[in-house]
Amino acid sequence: MPILAATPSSFGIIPIDSYGTWHTHSRLGNRLSTQFSLTNQGVFFPNAKLYYQTAVPRYRHQYLFPLNYQSPSFRGNVGPHRFILLQKVGPGLFIRLYEYRGRVTAFRHRPCSSAFYESVCVLNNPRMFPNLWDRYAVQLRWRPWEKFGTRYWHIRAAEPRASWDIAAHQFLLHMSYERYMYIEFVPGNHKSNPGLKYFALVIQVGDESSRDLSSVSLRIVSAEVWERLTVTMLGSRKREALAFETLPPEERNHISLVGYDISVSVKLERGPKEQPYNLVYLDWEEVTSIPTTK
Repeated sequence: MPILAATPSSFGIIPIDSYGTWHTHSRLGNRLSTQFSLTNQGVFFPNAKLYYQTAVPRYRHQYLFPLNYQSPSFRGNVGPHRFILLQKVGPGLFIRLYEYRGRVTAFRHRPCSSAFYESVCVLNNPRMFPNLWDRYAVQLRWRPWEKFGTRYWHIRAAEPRASWDIAAHQFLLHMSYERYMYIEFVPGNHKSNPGLKYFALVIQVGDESSRDLSSVSLRIVSAEVWERLTVTMLGSRKREALAFETLPPEERNHISLVGYDISVSVKLERGPKEQPYNLVYLDWEEVTSIPTTK
């Protein structure tokens, strides 16, 4: 649904006092954190506060954009909070989802993520973007480690941030022009990796001559090597590109770290509706030391 109102009747639920003015609680959040501007595409928020809920049966994941709005007649709500629902479709681009009863019911008991901030442009013409935004998306999946205590956050960083769909652990490529991207990944759990040691998973779309979305390659780079990589003097090579030229072939898809042998693979898959996507799967085996006999 569009982000801008089609008619004045859309504002019927906003409380109006006897002087015909809006109450202060109808404003969108804190003034400093809700700076926005109207663009030729929609409404742009340079630093929007968001939450997300992971997918449930019949529905993909969704983002929650909270509003400082108190009317109980507003459909989007989690407890006392009011929000609009969003779906990420490209680099910093979102469309609004309609909060119909089936969706609200399906997500009613789904926990929300912690709050995070990113730039958001909510498009006013969602019909320009049919359900093609996740074609050839690079989805990261991994075999989970046993949890100890609180949740262990494995993804340390992901760039380019604007193309990273945090709720689905994927890079959206369809409307992006990036050829290189990376994920800094922290393996293990609180017990096996208390120091939060990490490695970088560097991804290349196509090759040097073309940006073929169906062809994705990757490299595992140790944190020590990753932190040493810098842009060349001419500034013509990104460190992601340098990572592809640094490691010998036998070390490109495997690393040993904090007691685990970790490997990655990438394969072009197709979803239930034949939608193609690039699946990057991270697997691991615990290293068991063989006791020595005297």
